[in-house]
Amino acid sequence: MADIFNEIDEDLRRDQLRRLWDRYSGLLLAVAVLIVLGVAGWRAWEYWQDTRAQAQGDQYVAALKQIETGDLAGAETNLEAFAKTADGGYPALALIRAASARQQTGDAEGALKAFDAVAAKAGTPPLLADFARVRAGYIALDIEDRAKVEARVAGLDTATGAWRHSAREILAFAAWKAGDYAGASKRLDEIDADPQTPRVLAEHAKMLTGLITAATEKKAAGAAGSAPAASTGKAP
Repeated sequence: MADIFNEIDEDLRRDQLRRLWDRYSGLLLAVAVLIVLGVAGWRAWEYWQDTRAQAQGDQYVAALKQIETGDLAGAETNLEAFAKTADGGYPALALIRAASARQQTGDAEGALKAFDAVAAKAGTPPLLADFARVRAGYIALDIEDRAKVEARVAGLDTATGAWRHSAREILAFAAWKAGDYAGASKRLDEIDADPQTPRVLAEHAKMLTGLITAATEKKAAGAAGSAPAASTGKAP
């Protein structure tokens, strides 16, 4: 008797499933199709993104190789053109390298304007914008006065600034060129006190400290030599 009830129960379940299938099969199939198409579309988009990123990387590397081979003008042209179509961080990187290529040609003022443009361009990642300001600051040391140089790197020398080491070096050189040895020494002390200062910048700081010491001693010796002799109190 129990077997009969079990068979009846199974028949009822099959009938219920059949009715549910008849009622919702179209919807279930549609959902399944959408899932398959969604996964396929996502995979296609990922593939397109990977392919595009690879192509952009190849373009960028090719332009950098032009710089290595000495084709600075060609590299600058290609990098600027690439920046107009690339996405992500590539446009800023490309424009920075284009500005560097211009600097290598000896066009300091042109490179300065190019770095300024990168720093001011909307969409440039903040870290790269500040890097462009630092690069411009180094160039400005040779063609602008102290006030303009200091304005270029203002705010980059904070205790946690990513480019604080370079900013401090720029400020130290600007003060030194202006004859403000005390101001330069203050910046050099900041460089020396920071345990994270890159070794190359620490070496630059030591060299500049040596120059300041030599200049100070020379100035002191000159002042002592030009001082009038003390009177002995005797008539000549």
